[in-house]
Amino acid sequence: SERFEWQSEGLPNDDICFENATIFKYYNRYPLIIDPSEQAHEFIMKHFEKQKIQKISFVDDAFMKQLESSIRFGYPLLVQDVEKYDPILNSVLNKEIHNLNGRVLIRVGDQDIDFSPSFRMYMITRDSQAQFTPDLCSRVTFCNFTVTPSSLQNQFLNIYLKNERPEIEKKRQDLLKLQGECKVLLRELEDKLLNTLSTFEGSILENDQLIATLETIKKESIEIQSKVDAADETINEIELVSNIYLPLSVMTSRAYFTLENMPSIHYLYQFSLEHFMDTIYELIRDNKELSAIPKTDPDERLKKMFALIFKVVYQQFSPSLLYQDKTIFALRLAQIRMEDRGANEFEILMKSPTVVNLMISKSLIGGMLSEQQLVYLQYLSTQPQFTYLLDHIESNEDRWVDFMNDPLAEKNVPELPGDEEQANADPVVLNLKRLTLLKILRPDRFSLAAREFIQQALGNRLLDEEEFNFGNIVEEKSQAKSPLLMISAPGYDASSKVEEIAKLLNKKLFSIAIGAAE
Repeated sequence: SERFEWQSEGLPNDDICFENATIFKYYNRYPLIIDPSEQAHEFIMKHFEKQKIQKISFVDDAFMKQLESSIRFGYPLLVQDVEKYDPILNSVLNKEIHNLNGRVLIRVGDQDIDFSPSFRMYMITRDSQAQFTPDLCSRVTFCNFTVTPSSLQNQFLNIYLKNERPEIEKKRQDLLKLQGECKVLLRELEDKLLNTLSTFEGSILENDQLIATLETIKKESIEIQSKVDAADETINEIELVSNIYLPLSVMTSRAYFTLENMPSIHYLYQFSLEHFMDTIYELIRDNKELSAIPKTDPDERLKKMFALIFKVVYQQFSPSLLYQDKTIFALRLAQIRMEDRGANEFEILMKSPTVVNLMISKSLIGGMLSEQQLVYLQYLSTQPQFTYLLDHIESNEDRWVDFMNDPLAEKNVPELPGDEEQANADPVVLNLKRLTLLKILRPDRFSLAAREFIQQALGNRLLDEEEFNFGNIVEEKSQAKSPLLMISAPGYDASSKVEEIAKLLNKKLFSIAIGAAE
C-alpha cells in the first residue's frame, strides 16, 4: 500500500526509487539526495505537502528564520543546492540536542532553539558531479536519484503499458499488491508459529489446543501458497505483453541518454528528463497520427509508435542544436533505431584509426590522398567489412579516381566485392558502409550522404526543415515554468524577435536586465 501511495505522489515506478523512498522514511542520519532529474524533489514536495514542508537554500536571506521555524514547529524542511554547504547545519546533522528546564533544545549558530521531535530535514542537489567533504559525508545518508538506463527503461515500460494496455497494467499492480499481502501474511503466520512453540510447555502431542493451532496455521499457509501459485498464469501473461513493449522502452531510454551526452558537443545542450518525459506523454496522448489508431488495435499502435518516437524526439529537440550538430544527433537516433543491425559498421564510422605505421603506398588513387586519408584506409582494410578494399582500389584505380573527382560522389560510390549480396540482404547497412568511405575519401559530400542515410533509416521526412516560427514555439511548446533561452550570434540582438511576437499576439511585454534594480 505504501508503494502505491508513493507512486500517486510522483515517485517513479522503479525499484531504485522505492529503495530510496524507504531510506527517506526510516533514516537515522538526515538524507542528502543527488537528484539531477528532480524526480525526488517533486516526490518530497507532494509527500509532505499536508505537513507544510518548507523549501530553502543557503543563499536565501531568510535561511536562518525558516530553519528556526521548521525546527521549532516540526515542519519538514527541504534544503536545496547543498553543493554550497554551510557548516551552521553541523549541529542539526549531529542532532546535538540537550534538555534544559524540561525543554528539548538544539544550538544552531549562537542561539538555542526548541527542537520538535517531528522535525525532518532533507538536503538535495541537482549537480551529479558535486564533491562533498568527508566531514559532511560522515554526517548524512546519501540517496542517489541519478537516472540509470535500466531504471529509465522500466519507467518508460510502465508508462507505455499504463497508456496502451491498461488492463495488463492493472493486473500487474494487483499482482504486486497480492504478492505484498501474501508476504505479510506468511510472516505473521511464521511469527505466530514461533510464538506458540516458544510459550508452550510440556508435550506437544498431548495438547489438543496446540495441535489445532498448528493445523490452522498449516491450512492458512497452504491457502496463501495456492494464491501465489495461481498468480503464475497472470505473471506469464504480463511478461509476454511487457516483452512486446520492451524494445520501444529501450529505444526511448537510449534516446534520452543521447540527449544527456550532448553537452560533450556543446555546453549549452542541456535537456531535462522532465522535458523529455513531457515529449513522450504528448506523443502517446495527443499525437494525431497515433490517436487515429484505436486502442483496440495495440499491434498497429505499437508499429506507429516505433515510427513516430524518433520523429517526435528529433523535431522537439533539434531546434536547440546548431545546424552541423543536427546530423550527429540524427545519426545517433538512426543507430538506436537499427538496434544490432550495422553495429560494427557504426563503430567503424564513429571510431578514429589506431594505425601507428603507414604501410600502404602514397601513390594510391593517383596520389590524391592525404596521409590522414591513407591512415584511415589502412585501418579500414583491417576490418572484416572492408577486407577487399585495398585490392579493389589497386585493381580499379581509374574507377576510384573518377569517384574522387565526381561532384556527386555520394551517388557513385564504387561497388566492393560482396556489396551486391548485402544490398539484397540489408541495403541500409550497405549505405552505412558507403557512408564510412565518403567520410574518409570525400568528406565534402558526407553531410548530404548522411542525410540520405538518416532518411532511409528513420523515415523520409524526418530531416525536413520547417520554417522557423517563433510564434508557434511560444504558443504551443513553451510553458510558464520553463522560460525560453534565445542564443544569438555576436552583434545580433534577438530581443527584436520577442517584441515582434508580442505585437503579433497582442501580449504585454516587460523588458528587464539581469542584475538591474527592478
